[in-house]
Amino acid sequence: MFGIKPHSLDALDLLPSDTVIAGFSDIDAIGIWNWISSELEKCGIPEVQHGLVKLIKSANNNGIDINKILSSIHDEIGIVVTMSKDRKTSVPLGLNNSVEIPEPAFMIAIKVKDNTIFDLIQSKTVIPGSKQLSLALRVDSEEEKSLIFKMGIPFLLGPVTIVQTNDCLFIGSNVKIISDALAVRSGKAKGLKNTTEFQSLTADIPLTGNGFKFINPRVSNIISEINKHEAIVQKMMSINNYGMGIFSVSSILKNGIIFKSKSTYNVSSVFFAQAVFARRYYGCNDASFNIQSKN
Repeated sequence: MFGIKPHSLDALDLLPSDTVIAGFSDIDAIGIWNWISSELEKCGIPEVQHGLVKLIKSANNNGIDINKILSSIHDEIGIVVTMSKDRKTSVPLGLNNSVEIPEPAFMIAIKVKDNTIFDLIQSKTVIPGSKQLSLALRVDSEEEKSLIFKMGIPFLLGPVTIVQTNDCLFIGSNVKIISDALAVRSGKAKGLKNTTEFQSLTADIPLTGNGFKFINPRVSNIISEINKHEAIVQKMMSINNYGMGIFSVSSILKNGIIFKSKSTYNVSSVFFAQAVFARRYYGCNDASFNIQSKN
């Protein structure tokens, strides 16, 4: 359900140079749906079985064919988060405080066989005379069409955009992240693979598999800035002078799954991260740590 055999990680060629988080995986969407449906039908719980029937009936009544939609997904899906190296945006912290962070953007990329999902979204959102979105059936070529919604997501500058190419569906928090991804794929712009952060994290790791995840060391630096008044966070960052990044590849084999990864994490920082999380989100009391580590 998550791939048959390792292959070249072509999705890396979609990632803009300012990507900070990315994760892609092979997926058999219709296979997963059929398995879930089969297990729910056999579970013997009337409420669950009735709920499945009700879900499918409701979808059909609204013109949504679940099997057709999932069958239109080819074999890969992923998410991408970018943070601009040039532009900043303000994020509120409490009632009277705010912090400036690099302008973020978010994108979902789905490898598709046809226009089924795009056409469904278009049919459900495009209302004649509506001023909620602008519709462009051609972007750069006859093989691309887009829906550009006149709305945004909080902290992610809009407008929300959906673009369909001949083999991919992109849903982005703005137009730029998708246009940047397409520019990288076409070779018109340099992407993440050309950056020193990526090259250092992927050294000695073959770029083949059935999925990958990437976290840019910039993320931890941004978190540190947001939590700059937390002494424990600053201590954690002082241990990781170069930020905390990771690149991991998963490969499906005949007898199991193998993971290969490389990171800049210092083991000590894991303990500090847990303490920060516990203190901020669970109200735990301050704790003292005396941890030493060697490179």
